[in-house]
Amino acid sequence: KGSSVTPHDRAHLQVRVNFPEVNPAFDTYRIGTILEMVRAMTLACAYGGLRVRVCVQQSLGSGIFTGLPLAIASMRPILERMDWGLRPGEAPKRPNEEGYGQETSEMLVRFGTVGADVLAQDDDVVIVIAPQNVVGGSIVEPLQEMVRRAEAEEKTLCLVNPNLVDRPSSNNQMQIRGRKERREFQDSFKDMFVLRQ
Repeated sequence: KGSSVTPHDRAHLQVRVNFPEVNPAFDTYRIGTILEMVRAMTLACAYGGLRVRVCVQQSLGSGIFTGLPLAIASMRPILERMDWGLRPGEAPKRPNEEGYGQETSEMLVRFGTVGADVLAQDDDVVIVIAPQNVVGGSIVEPLQEMVRRAEAEEKTLCLVNPNLVDRPSSNNQMQIRGRKERREFQDSFKDMFVLRQ
């Protein structure tokens, strides 16, 4: 289903495609399918001349609680090895080629993690793939900082299949305190597209 989105809402968008094959709530799902969808979204923006930053969250937590959800643990390496050529026949740089991974101002497709510091001044659109909390770590705080900067710089930020529910843990990361604010933040994103089975 579609949704009407006003300019005021443009920094708080989300896409949810949650049939089992691409649902990150499960430990295993088809990463390739969701990445193909993200590539289609990204290139549609880039063909229009927009600079797009595609982000996958970094490890969260500290000490023995540091880690990534299994559902997105291998996503970043796959993301970077995909063909992101912007013109028919253009050969993308591959790992070990000169210039691979070096970000330039001319690049229309860029990569990053979650947080305000990864955004460049000239990013137009930011796509965050499947952000989710882990036991011992919360993605909400760096994501809130990222949203605040996107709003301040009038960037469009879109979450793809977010899963921002609390994951309580023994080191008091996601307990009662702050839960209302975390839920309000989660609810602040407007559905741009929803597909459920």
